[in-house]
Amino acid sequence: MSKTERPPAVAPVANPSAKGPRRWLLVALLLVAIAVIAAAVYALASPTAKAPSGLTVQGSITIDAPPTGNRTPTFRVLPGGKCQGSGGYADLAPGAIVQVSDGTGHILGTSSLDHGSQESIDGVSRCKMVFIIQDVAVADRYVLQIANRNRIVETLEQIRAGVDLTIGRN
Repeated sequence: MSKTERPPAVAPVANPSAKGPRRWLLVALLLVAIAVIAAAVYALASPTAKAPSGLTVQGSITIDAPPTGNRTPTFRVLPGGKCQGSGGYADLAPGAIVQVSDGTGHILGTSSLDHGSQESIDGVSRCKMVFIIQDVAVADRYVLQIANRNRIVETLEQIRAGVDLTIGRN
């Protein structure tokens, strides 16, 4: 090497300990971001995240057995003690539509009858089917229709108390 020549320049070596804290900071921030996103997704998907803003309409329709001497059955018993309407009451069966509207005819909610359960009260055999309609808007007057039966008009107080109807016994 001559005096005018300089030795080749060597690239400076980065201090490896300087990258360590920066890298850990990035990892920590990434983990925090993932946790925040996961919490937000859970909160949006949670059933309690969207609490119903209206009221819940609960009720039942009970089919009484016919009076003694009348051989036409009003309901039939299914396996497991379940039951459903029969004959002129065949429309009262699991899955039958239950609809609630306001006084102007605007539909506020729809549900269906569940499988009925057979019960006996004071020696009378009955088939009771319940329904629940959630998140129904508050109104002054409600019109309830179960299957193809006549509409029933109820007040807000009556709806809040629950709707329990009986049919079939004369």
